[in-house]
Amino acid sequence: MKHKSHRSFGFALLLPVIVMSMMTSACAPRAEVPPTQAAADAGDVQAQLLTAKAYFEGKGAPADKAKAFVYFKKAADQGNAKAENDLAVMYKKGWGVAADPKQALDWWHKAAGHGLPEAQETLGAIYLNGNGVPKDTAEACRWYEKAASQGVLDAQNVLAQIYFFGDMGVSTDYAKAAQWYGAAAAQGDLSAMNGLGVLYENGYGLPKDVDKAVSYFRTAAEQGNAKAESNLGRCYMGGIGVNKDPVTAFVWLTLSQQQTEVTAGKLLHGLVPTMSKEELVKARELTRQKTEEQRKAKNQAKASASSTAAAASH
Repeated sequence: MKHKSHRSFGFALLLPVIVMSMMTSACAPRAEVPPTQAAADAGDVQAQLLTAKAYFEGKGAPADKAKAFVYFKKAADQGNAKAENDLAVMYKKGWGVAADPKQALDWWHKAAGHGLPEAQETLGAIYLNGNGVPKDTAEACRWYEKAASQGVLDAQNVLAQIYFFGDMGVSTDYAKAAQWYGAAAAQGDLSAMNGLGVLYENGYGLPKDVDKAVSYFRTAAEQGNAKAESNLGRCYMGGIGVNKDPVTAFVWLTLSQQQTEVTAGKLLHGLVPTMSKEELVKARELTRQKTEEQRKAKNQAKASASSTAAAASH
C-alpha cells in the first residue's frame, strides 16, 4: 500500500501563515509622518517643503492642511520664496489656517520681493483689479513687468494690453505694447500675434508694414484665433496688404463670426450683398472645408496635449 506524500500537508500548514502575512501587510496603517519630516524638523528647507506638500496632498502621510501650513511656514520663515507664495495662498483660501487677506498680501510681497514670478504676477493682478487694495495700475505694471521679464506669458499679454489701451494712471504707450506683444508672440501666443498685426498695420509703436501685419494675422488665424480671423478677413475685403478677394474674406469672417466675434459679423453683413451667387456658393464650400480642417487640427492638438500630460504624470 502506497503512502501519501507529506509535501502537500506541509504546504497546507504554511498557507494560513502566508495568507495572514498578506492580510497584515494589506491592512497596515499608512505612514503617519512623511519620511522627510525628521529632516524638516531639523531645519532643512527642502525637507520642509516636501513635508508640507506631503501633508497638503495626502501623499506619504494623511492629508492635513493644518500640518502642511506649519511646514510651509517653517520654510517661509527661512526666506524660501516658493514657501512664501504657498503660505500666501493658504492664508487667502483659509487652508489649514483662518483666512487672512492681509497676511496673504504680506507673504505675496515677500515672495515677489525674492524674485518669484508667480507671486509677482499675482501682485500685478491684485493691484490691477483692486482686490483688497486700492486699484493702482502703475503698481500693477511694476509687478507685471518683473514677471514678464522672467518670461511669464500672461504677464506679457496683460502689460501689452494696458499699454495699448491705457488705463487709470498709465498712459497709452505703443512702443511698450509692441515690446510685450512681441515677447508673448515669440512664445507662440496667438492673441499677441494679432496685437502685433494691429500695431504694424497702423504704424503704432512700430514702422507701418501691412505685409507684416497680414503675416501675423494669418499665422494666428490659421490656428483659430477669432480676432485674427476677423482682421485677416477685413484685409481681404479691403485689399489691405493682399489683393482684394471677397471669397477669401467671406471664409475668414465667417470662421470668426462662428466664434461670436461681433466685428466679423458686422463686416460680413456688409460683404455678402456685394457678392455674386457663384462667389457665395464657392465661399460657403471653402468655409465648410476650412471649418473641418480647423476642427481636426484642434482635436489633434488636444490629443497631443493629453498624451504629453499622461507621460509627465508617470
